[in-house]
Amino acid sequence: MVDTIGIPGAGRVGSAIVRTTIAAGYTVNIAGSGPASDIELLVDIIVP
Repeated sequence: MVDTIGIPGAGRVGSAIVRTTIAAGYTVNIAGSGPASDIELLVDIIVP
């Protein structure tokens, strides 16, 4: 069974997918083309 999902993109769609997959119990890896600090901020907001 897959227990980790990678999400390419940390924008609106990517962040919605991240929230859904975390709620379903998956481990999520996020990749983005912007600065790492922007992705870190997104993770700080989304991850409970």
